[in-house]
Amino acid sequence: MKSARWLKLFIGVVIAAAGVLSLFQPKSFITALVWAVSCLIFVAGVLRIVSFFRLRKEPYSFFFLIQGLVDVALSVLFLSSALGWVVIEWAPLFGLWAIVTGAVRAVEGLSSMKSRPGPFWSMLFTGVNGILLGVCFWLTPVFSALTSGVMIGIALLVIALFSVLDFFTN
Repeated sequence: MKSARWLKLFIGVVIAAAGVLSLFQPKSFITALVWAVSCLIFVAGVLRIVSFFRLRKEPYSFFFLIQGLVDVALSVLFLSSALGWVVIEWAPLFGLWAIVTGAVRAVEGLSSMKSRPGPFWSMLFTGVNGILLGVCFWLTPVFSALTSGVMIGIALLVIALFSVLDFFTN
C-alpha cells in the first residue's frame, strides 16, 4: 500500500508540471496535446472501421465507417502538421471534426434510445457537447486553442492538488 501512496504523490507532481507547462507555455502544451489526441483519434478511427466490418449487418453500422474514415484522415493531417504553431491553423478543421463526431454520436444515441436507454443519454450528451466544442473552435480558433490550454492547465493543477493532498492525508 505504501507504493500506491507514493504513486499518488508522483502522479500529482507530474500532473502539476503538465499544468504549469499548460499555463505558461500554452503553445508547447497544445502541440504536445495535439500529438497525443491525434494518436488516440487514429487508433479510435481504425477500431471504428474494424467495427464496421464486424457489425455490417447491424442497423446504423455505417456510422462506424464514416466516423472511422474521418478520424483516420484527420488524425493523419494533425500528426503530419502538429509542429509549431501550425496547430492553431488546424483548429477550424479540429472544430469540423468535433462537429461531425458529435453529430454522429448524437445520432447513434438517438438511434439506440429504445435498445440501450442508459448509454442513450451519455451518447446524446457527449454528442451535443462535441458539436458545441466544434462550433467554438470553428468560430474562434486561436482563442479556443489558447483558452483550452489554460483551462486544461487549471484542471490539471486542481487534479494534482487533490492527488498530493491525498498522499499527505491518507
